[in-house]
Amino acid sequence: MNWWAVVTLVGGYVVGFISDIGKDYFKEILADRRRERKAAERFSRVRQAMPDMIRELKAHFEQHENAREFIVLRDPTEIYQDGPNSTRFCCYRNRHPHLAENLAQLEEEGYVRDVSPPPRNVSIYRMTEDFIEFVRKS
Repeated sequence: MNWWAVVTLVGGYVVGFISDIGKDYFKEILADRRRERKAAERFSRVRQAMPDMIRELKAHFEQHENAREFIVLRDPTEIYQDGPNSTRFCCYRNRHPHLAENLAQLEEEGYVRDVSPPPRNVSIYRMTEDFIEFVRKS
């Protein structure tokens, strides 16, 4: 076997190896972009369904950076003993007429989960980090 044949075989192997790695790399990049686009579309549907609530949450996050939970109450006159340093967002049923449907949509999309204590006198929801980031960017 001569020198030129060895270089050609090794070169072909290296080019094939690099192109295979590149193909996988670009496939992952495209899949990531597709996932990001679908997530943005999901949040867009949520934002269209409850624009006032998203706006209120965004304002709350600007004041309370570490807020991760929200409480559902009937109206602002209802009192929930949560302590003076609470960062929970209060969501009032009288301000959001379709709140039950909106909360169901948020749960279905995986943006919130119910973490209410056992007596269930009040509904408490924990928001996911993805949802919080989407709200902050909206």
